[in-house]
Amino acid sequence: MPIEIVNPSNDPNVKANDPDGNPRYTGSNPNNYVNFNGKLFRIIGIFNGQMKIIQNDNYGNKAWDSNKKNVWSSATLNSTLNNTYWNTISSTYQAMVDQNYSWKIGGRPWYSSGYTVMDFYNAENEKKWTGKIALMSVADYGYASTSCAISTDMSTLATCGEDNWMAFNSINQWTVNLAPHVSTHVWLIYPTGLASQWATDLAHEVHPVLYLKSTVKITSGTGTSTDPYQLSL
Repeated sequence: MPIEIVNPSNDPNVKANDPDGNPRYTGSNPNNYVNFNGKLFRIIGIFNGQMKIIQNDNYGNKAWDSNKKNVWSSATLNSTLNNTYWNTISSTYQAMVDQNYSWKIGGRPWYSSGYTVMDFYNAENEKKWTGKIALMSVADYGYASTSCAISTDMSTLATCGEDNWMAFNSINQWTVNLAPHVSTHVWLIYPTGLASQWATDLAHEVHPVLYLKSTVKITSGTGTSTDPYQLSL
């Protein structure tokens, strides 16, 4: 089972560092690559026995919602990911995806006092959406960095991009987290790891994220980019 591979006791790059003790990959380049649908994905971590994975390359710079709203259920990017993108996934791999996952998409409002990664993690619970594909959260990004301390203010200090494999191509990345006080904005991540809010009709980097069923197993591979983990049901 994936939980036996992603385990804090046998991989120094895996830390159970969020309030619920979910094992997450951390550091600049851990061995968390996995083959999914013929593409390289990376394992964010294990959540309630389910592997959460993110596409390694950019799906394209796209608007979160071209209508400038922050309602994920009706967002244009949601439609693109759960229809156009979903239809590019073969039936073999579609069967591995939890297609009715309850995603936590809540976010913090913008205040001058700022927020830590734990603040963002706790805010996720404030709103949910059920579906197949979404995006990373601000907390996912923060917890992936070995330089992002529990007291780091992600909204004013640019340190959570250091030693962080989720920095990817070092450009702005959308998250799934809403900005509850501004109906036109959601949270995104700068290359430095700074969390900020932007209007949803602007184009930024998109990395699709999926939760796999708990029955999905890793059958081979070492998790490197040249020998990624292979999956089966």
